[in-house]
Amino acid sequence: MTAVITIDNAPIETRVEKDGIQYLNDQPYVFIQTEDGFEARKVSLGRENGRFVEITSGLKAGETMVTQNSFHLKTELEKRRGGDLGHGHAH
Repeated sequence: MTAVITIDNAPIETRVEKDGIQYLNDQPYVFIQTEDGFEARKVSLGRENGRFVEITSGLKAGETMVTQNSFHLKTELEKRRGGDLGHGHAH
């Protein structure tokens, strides 16, 4: 038998699906839509569960973030930078 015990019920201001997080040089990033295309933005992560992760800094309210298939943007970014990024996680 398995039980889940909630210890902390503090509200989370900003959360995103974990699939939207990409790792560049072992640092967490999200891709933000801009007028010129997309921008990789370094973020700080907080609490997480199996599906969502809290963003504690780096993402502003109202910004449009890529939530699906962001690995394609990461791949394009790595190609433009000579494959120099993403030596760590392959999320």
